[in-house]
Amino acid sequence: MGAISLPQIRHYWSTHNGINIVKKAMTRRRFFTIRISLKIVYDADVSEEEKTNEIWKVAPLFDAILRGCRTQQKMGHISIDEMIIPFSGHCGIRQYCPGKPNPVGIKVFVLANLTGYDISRSDSTRISDV
Repeated sequence: MGAISLPQIRHYWSTHNGINIVKKAMTRRRFFTIRISLKIVYDADVSEEEKTNEIWKVAPLFDAILRGCRTQQKMGHISIDEMIIPFSGHCGIRQYCPGKPNPVGIKVFVLANLTGYDISRSDSTRISDV
């Protein structure tokens, strides 16, 4: 079972097909301003040993999301699949998978149940951690 495909982020604010909860939360301009300015971790607070992890700049956010996913109730019938999160910027864990709809991006493993609820895991983590 694959993840639900969402439109491009800028379309969340469109007049005809926009998502009301997103449009009511903030303007598109404010969202993109925050997105550009967002800093998850201060470089000086991270040791050189921690910087060897390729995703060290977003690791605290990633860990918080994983903790939240692990607290969710899991159904009896689950499936493990892989998917690509589209990303074309500079990143050490970016991959190219020519058979995917979005061939360039970050490969993640997804734990999905019958309702389609996904819990994503990085390619660099073990499935047994789920």
